Amino acid sequence: MNIPDLTANGHLTRPKRLASVQARLLICFLGVTVLILFILGLILIKGLPFTMSGGWERSLEEQAIENLTMIADIKKAHLLNWFLERESDIETFSTNPVMEENIPHLQATIKMLAARAAGAGGAVWPLLQREQSYLEIASMLDRMKTAQGIYSRIFIADITTGVIIVSTEPAEPGTIVTHGKSFINRLITGLVLFEERANYENDKNKSIHVHVNHIIHDDTGRNVAILVMEIPIQNVFQHLFHTGEGLGKTGEALLVDEDGTLLTPLKHRLDDGSRLVPMLDTIKAIPAKLAAGGYEGVIGTNDYRGHPVIAAYRNIQIAPDWNWGMVVKIDQAELYAPIDKAIHYSLWVMAFGIILVFILSLLLTRWITRPLVHLSRFAMKLAVGERSARVHLERNDEIGVLSKTLNIMADGVERARLELEGQVAERTRDLVREVDEHKKTVTALKESEQRFHGMFTAAAAGMTDRRTVEPLAP
Repeated sequence: MNIPDLTANGHLTRPKRLASVQARLLICFLGVTVLILFILGLILIKGLPFTMSGGWERSLEEQAIENLTMIADIKKAHLLNWFLERESDIETFSTNPVMEENIPHLQATIKMLAARAAGAGGAVWPLLQREQSYLEIASMLDRMKTAQGIYSRIFIADITTGVIIVSTEPAEPGTIVTHGKSFINRLITGLVLFEERANYENDKNKSIHVHVNHIIHDDTGRNVAILVMEIPIQNVFQHLFHTGEGLGKTGEALLVDEDGTLLTPLKHRLDDGSRLVPMLDTIKAIPAKLAAGGYEGVIGTNDYRGHPVIAAYRNIQIAPDWNWGMVVKIDQAELYAPIDKAIHYSLWVMAFGIILVFILSLLLTRWITRPLVHLSRFAMKLAVGERSARVHLERNDEIGVLSKTLNIMADGVERARLELEGQVAERTRDLVREVDEHKKTVTALKESEQRFHGMFTAAAAGMTDRRTVEPLAP
């Protein structure tokens, strides 16, 4: 590589952008920074690989599972306690001495009035409602309904016929309880303590209730009647399935019976805009099936809408032959939303970090490469003959030492050049003197040669004349 190749228009030829030291340092710094930030972000989100250290994702998932598990257990306990309280209420009420004394008396009064009316059953019940025993029991039922505030009606039915004897609804005495005999028979056999019922006024208007039942005995222990407390299902589940901040915007809790039939209203519509109807539609999602089948746990799967969720499922044993399944769930999209937000935040931080590193790297590489440019220019000036060129860098680092060393080297080269020029000049003068002396010697030799040649010529001419003259002598 010669000097014309290194210079263009009198200036130092610059290297290509990507081939420059500055560009390589920038690429190196930025690459290392991006790699470090990416690895740190991945570790923060996913955790360290091959270790038990989890990242934000696992932490949020574990927190959500713990939260769902706690909420599901609390709601299950509340629901069981609620039923135990209703069972205690109805048991206390049905074993009240006033109840045990007056119910047999009412039944006897009904038979007596029916006999008097000679089969005119319609006249029995208005007369019965005037009886003191009826008024006492009806008053007790009204007070119970008012005090609790959760019952829609309370009635007592004859255990043999299923006919309602006393009710908080004045028009009901004398009517037969819904599914009367079969329902009563199940109570007598002890198979069911509670029974959910759906009363349909029409296909679009449904009234869903839970019936809490208890058998009333007379003073001899004989089963004589059934006390039924009817509770609208919304009163049962309104406070139990309130989804507060713990379940976010998409979280909800739902109940299904052992067949998977929905018992509670749902929070969300299906994707087509329709809603599943309690007591009519069934839930086929895996958590509901597991809960209804007697299993408990936490699972990540799709819900009744087909949306990915994290669900805690519990089985609620209401009676030996009757259980419900409860599901508490939250959408995975909402669950992992903080992770997405953290990723976006990390990307912004990474972008800011890259810009900051780029600026710092640019300043650093300029700080590093600028003296190299000065040194290159210095070397080029020396190469083109500027012997007075020096490096003017006041630094206390290695580059400063190098610049001082190069200046010392340039001074040494200049001194050597001057000494060499002096030696060359002196030698030149010696050579000039020698040449002059040589010229003088040559001149003297030429003059001597000319004299000798003249003398030789003259001598030769003299000898010739002598030989010519001698024969003429006598």
